[in-house]
Amino acid sequence: MKTKIVHLTMLFVLLALAAMIVPLAPAQAMSDVPCDATALINAIQGAVNAGGTQSLSLAASCTYTLTAVNNGADTRDANGLPVIANNVSLTIVGNGATIQRDANAPQFRILSIDAGSTLLLSSLTIRGGRGVDGSQTHLPGPGGGIFNRGTLDISFSNILENHAGDGLRSKQPGAVGGGIANDGTLILAYSNVTSNVSGDGDDGKIGATGGDGGGIYNVGNATITNSAIYGNKSGAGGDGTTKNGGRAGYGAGIMHFEGQLILANSTVSGNKGGKGGKSNSGQAGLGGSGGGLAAQKGNVTITNSTIAKNKSGAPNGAGAGIYAFGTVKLQNTIVADNAPSANCYGNIKNVTNNLDTGTSCGFGSNNDSKSNADPNLEPLASNGAGTLSHAFKKPSDAYNKGKDSVCNSDPINGQDQRGMSRSQGKHCDIGAFELQVSQPTPTATHTPTLAPTNTPTPSPTPTQPTGGDGGALDFDGTEDFVEIGTYANLLLNDDLTLEIWAKPDSFNDESTLITRAVEGDGDASTNYSYYFYITAAKKLGLFWEWGTGAPDTEITLTSSVAASINPGEWHHFAVTRNATGSQVRFYVDGVELGPAQSFTTLPTGGSSGRTVIGANPFATYTTHHFDGHLDEARIWNIVRTPAEIQANLYQQPNVASSGLVAYYKFDEPSGQTVSDATTPAENGTLGKTSSVATDDPTRVTSTTPGGDCAGPSDGRVSCWKGENNANDSVGTNNGTLEGSVTFVEGKVGQAFNFDGTTADVRVPASSSLNVGSANGLTIAAWVNPTTLAQRSPLVEWSNNGTYGADFWMSVTDVIPGGVNGNLYANLTSFAHGTQYVVQTTGAVLTANSWNHVVFTYNKTNGNVAIYVNGVASSVSSSNLGIVTPDTSFDMYLARRVAGQAPAARLSGKMDEVQIWNRALTAQEISSMVGTGDCAGPSDGRVSCWKGDNNANDSVDTNNGTVQGGATYAAGKVGQAFSFDGVDDYVQVADHASLRPTQFTVAGWFNATAFAGQPGGNAIIAHGASGSGTLGEYHDTYFLGFYESKPQFQTFTTVTGNHNLPGPNVIPTGQWHHLAATFESGAKKLYLDGTLIASETVSGSLVYETPIPITIGQDWNIGAPSNNVMFNGLLDEVQVWNRALTAQEILDLYNAQ
Repeated sequence: MKTKIVHLTMLFVLLALAAMIVPLAPAQAMSDVPCDATALINAIQGAVNAGGTQSLSLAASCTYTLTAVNNGADTRDANGLPVIANNVSLTIVGNGATIQRDANAPQFRILSIDAGSTLLLSSLTIRGGRGVDGSQTHLPGPGGGIFNRGTLDISFSNILENHAGDGLRSKQPGAVGGGIANDGTLILAYSNVTSNVSGDGDDGKIGATGGDGGGIYNVGNATITNSAIYGNKSGAGGDGTTKNGGRAGYGAGIMHFEGQLILANSTVSGNKGGKGGKSNSGQAGLGGSGGGLAAQKGNVTITNSTIAKNKSGAPNGAGAGIYAFGTVKLQNTIVADNAPSANCYGNIKNVTNNLDTGTSCGFGSNNDSKSNADPNLEPLASNGAGTLSHAFKKPSDAYNKGKDSVCNSDPINGQDQRGMSRSQGKHCDIGAFELQVSQPTPTATHTPTLAPTNTPTPSPTPTQPTGGDGGALDFDGTEDFVEIGTYANLLLNDDLTLEIWAKPDSFNDESTLITRAVEGDGDASTNYSYYFYITAAKKLGLFWEWGTGAPDTEITLTSSVAASINPGEWHHFAVTRNATGSQVRFYVDGVELGPAQSFTTLPTGGSSGRTVIGANPFATYTTHHFDGHLDEARIWNIVRTPAEIQANLYQQPNVASSGLVAYYKFDEPSGQTVSDATTPAENGTLGKTSSVATDDPTRVTSTTPGGDCAGPSDGRVSCWKGENNANDSVGTNNGTLEGSVTFVEGKVGQAFNFDGTTADVRVPASSSLNVGSANGLTIAAWVNPTTLAQRSPLVEWSNNGTYGADFWMSVTDVIPGGVNGNLYANLTSFAHGTQYVVQTTGAVLTANSWNHVVFTYNKTNGNVAIYVNGVASSVSSSNLGIVTPDTSFDMYLARRVAGQAPAARLSGKMDEVQIWNRALTAQEISSMVGTGDCAGPSDGRVSCWKGDNNANDSVDTNNGTVQGGATYAAGKVGQAFSFDGVDDYVQVADHASLRPTQFTVAGWFNATAFAGQPGGNAIIAHGASGSGTLGEYHDTYFLGFYESKPQFQTFTTVTGNHNLPGPNVIPTGQWHHLAATFESGAKKLYLDGTLIASETVSGSLVYETPIPITIGQDWNIGAPSNNVMFNGLLDEVQVWNRALTAQEILDLYNAQ
């Protein structure tokens, strides 16, 4: 949903399936299943009827949506697909497909396997199954996604957003196994089980218990390897009307009841125990114990796994990491940072080499294990593989501390969760992740027992169908909230807009989103400026109240219709209050929810109130808690239009946007602070205080929807994002992958990777893609070519070799002056007899780098333009006349079909390929490149100069002025400043904000050449007059280079001038990141996120005023110094008024 969402975006950057699976010859040939749900049902039923060994191959990247119960209607065994029965052994190769239940369909699980039968699934997502709720005649349905009584073998797949049935009869417990319920044999490898929920217990005189096993429930034999179990939740206990409330379900991630469980090379993280049932007269039920894993009896062995950051339920759930009635054996395993209860509870057997960040697991220092350990875990991320894991960084108690004999034995077999070799250091590492000395390509080892002989064309396992955008917060619905505080800027008594992304786990009477109110006991003195919430009936509400005595004044407005939303789904919620028009409007996913609601009176007062997210401070924070995930909270003091709400639905707004007074992204990797991205930063805390407490929401990886490509929606026809498929994210023009298309990390999320010989995407002709019949067209894409010496198509309409309109690169033989690295466009085919062609007048592309390219044609006046990285290029002709472009054919990405001209293909990557049926404006195109704020923490950030075709400060008003004819070129992020090393630089007027007492300065650089002695090269400097305290050639601060090595210079009252040199000689022609911090005399210099030098000086900084700040040169003798001009590119030059931490510097570097 954000621009930076993109690298978040990778919750499942999965490995290429064909490189991982070694097929064995089955007895039965593979049957292809077209992209149709009915065809899938018939194919499975046919295979079951035939019995024996059967194999099915699904259509690549297809989504099969089930809309009706196939069997077991009106029972707990309702299924959407035929039961795998008749002793069949069935293999389903998904090829990146998804099988999902339609959100509006009746309740049913996706799949069920009977005893004696076998089902093997690979490269497939099972999503949205819903076990039936209980009734007077049946219990609720277990296994929201899959219920297995036979043998189930899953590899390279996702079990996503399934829900076991709720108990709906008095004393009826919630069903078990939100994702998978196993009563047979389960083998799970290289897969993700995420965002599943077991059933809630029913209310009654005595509340019923919640369902166990939010992700997986096992009562058979389960072997889980190289997988991630995260973001699941156990069922809540039912409320007790006259006696006790019901306990919540055990084992939010995994519940092992009996039998055998082997968990190896896997991560169990971010799972949350349900809340215990409330009671009117008895005791509340216990919250869910075993946030990560719970074990009742049988045999449990956990090897080289990481169980971290799980949460037990409130109240008083035990064993936030592991809850063990039976014995749980641990070896080479990390149990870390689970809360609010202790990491472990119960019978833990410390076999060897384990880590506990507390003492509850009882390791001590026995058997080479360690209590109170610090594994130094990183946030949950893909780490270059298809399943999420916690990397760690040194120093770490996990590094080189594993037992080698365990690492080298089955089921670890010398590899980590990602398939990386564990032979990296003196010993293997503890946990699921092996720190790599180098980064080899992961090699998967799990092989299904059956696979087709006619193996289909390799296709990557799909990413999770939702995007990702960094962090989010998980609220328990009982006591969690975010305290923003009493900032006057957030007291809004007239115009306002409130926006937030939310994924509710349940709907309370009133689920608070954002509020500004007085904490109190509910008396008449309580004031609300605004209180935005969701009702139990799924309506949106806005409330305000004021007064100093009874009766006070209250305004309550709710949407006239309910939203079409369900638990476990992400949605964008917004409300506007128009003071002039006296109207409130509600929005869900950018669409207005019912008509506007009118009011007569606005609130007054409330000056002592506080802004809170996720709870109502009324009655001391005890009411109206939100249950689920929240992300991207924005507060505006203006009324945003529907178009504006739509425009930023999936993208970050500029933090300097007019009217944006607070913006909480929840992206902090750790800590209590919730940062406001706007200026001034009005930061909050997790819970009531800055100390860790039970009212703190849990930090989790966000899975908010990825949404559209960047750019205006007006006239946009299609967008192909390359997110492991060729689907159109805007319209219905889905493409087909042809040849050996693969997917790699892109400019935004994933990207198409074309080999230049066989790979392309074909999009069938359609009326919407026939943009030549409209008043204009725009073609846009991110392109990263491997070479500029190959004549290559980017986008072309073609009718079996008769080509139509097209957009190419490196065309040298059509228009005189054509060169490699140019861009070329043609509006018509040979059928017109005349070619309408245009090209850039020179090379404009860079090989092995991302280039944003755009071609526009305005049919009303004949004007054409070509843009690179948001800037219009010089072209051979600016007007081609009025013609109808040939766009009625099939459209191809990266290919020309042989026919009128020889075949041709692109070697390289493409991302976010888009088509509009109009000519975009220059401003619209510029805004598509380098939008949003600079990378890095907003806390303390003073200024950022992005170099995106201007010298403006994107954070504050410290705008610069370009000097000496400096220009712009493709940068590390969008555009960059381009300096010639002679007289080019940027000058920024002196300002108090640029004279901090402690600071960080940082920037990206790509040097063409470095000046030798006696000169240097400046990135940023605050210089001197030449006649003042600093003297000549000294600076208060200077970040740059001397003799090709980094240098950080300061001037203080005691030490005077001090140079901190770095040891590294920097190569030219490459992008690198340089940063420096100063705090209480401590100086640190970082290159590419790594500390390379540090020293301490005495005294405070000495500033001369008014001395300008300069970028690309140094002002140190009262004028620019020609000796220190930078020669090359500078991008995202930033200043903070505090010293960033080493982790923040590393994150800043890794953000691009």
